[in-house]
Amino acid sequence: MKKINTLSFIIGSYLLLAAACQPKVKTVDNGIVFDSISVNKTGYLGNDTTQLSCNLQISFVFPVEAKKQDVKTLQSRFIEKVLGRSLKDLTVEQAILNYTEQYYTEFKLLEQDPIPVDEEQNSYQTAFDFACYKQLRNKLVYNGNGFVSFIVETTDYAGGAHPSSSVMASVLNLKTGDWVQENQFAGDNYDSNISSILADKIAKANHVEMPKDLEELGYNSVSEICPNNNFTLDNNGITYYFNEYDIAAYCVGITKVFIPYNELRVYIMPDSPIASLVNR
Repeated sequence: MKKINTLSFIIGSYLLLAAACQPKVKTVDNGIVFDSISVNKTGYLGNDTTQLSCNLQISFVFPVEAKKQDVKTLQSRFIEKVLGRSLKDLTVEQAILNYTEQYYTEFKLLEQDPIPVDEEQNSYQTAFDFACYKQLRNKLVYNGNGFVSFIVETTDYAGGAHPSSSVMASVLNLKTGDWVQENQFAGDNYDSNISSILADKIAKANHVEMPKDLEELGYNSVSEICPNNNFTLDNNGITYYFNEYDIAAYCVGITKVFIPYNELRVYIMPDSPIASLVNR
């Protein structure tokens, strides 16, 4: 416990310094001012720098001023999506500290918890066989007309053949304080119609003639390409994100698909929360 408290003090001091040095970015449309906190911290097994390490990098963008919304509530919503629901009631600084401490606690447990590599050959990997790391950051995609849209990018390695990467997208409706979900705007046959659009656009991006040809490039069955509620929006349209293994093999990576509103308008309910954007 004493080591964790010391770690908290060191990281906490660094966080406050980093936050103070970062420029504030103001977006006029919603009257919200954002700031950021950065962490780049390396820990070692047994606190011995000759042993293997784990490195945690966090870049957290969060609201610090708002004309129409309660800032603490907005910060809680950001913490929920970036750092986890269990930390949403903490201050930004404390949430970062707790997240960091938990990461290093889990790293130390790897000493006692070998990872199976090949169970049939009784082959195992321990923390002494690899260094691990995690990179976590959120990026604002859109802030206007009553919506804030951002992505959370994560790269994580804790043993195995390769690191994993993901993008989780969120859209916050500032008028209601709720996250925008597909079922709030999807009209009749939305899934089937958008699935077709998504498949066509992915095929075009990969320079193949038919969506079915994607299967030769590492994509799964075309029938698995469908809206996944992982999207951002802006003034021009909706962008969907498909993570590793969602619709394709690991080697394909993350697939990003933009659909302009003029191709979506007919499939979106006129009374949906995003109608003001779609019908501009």
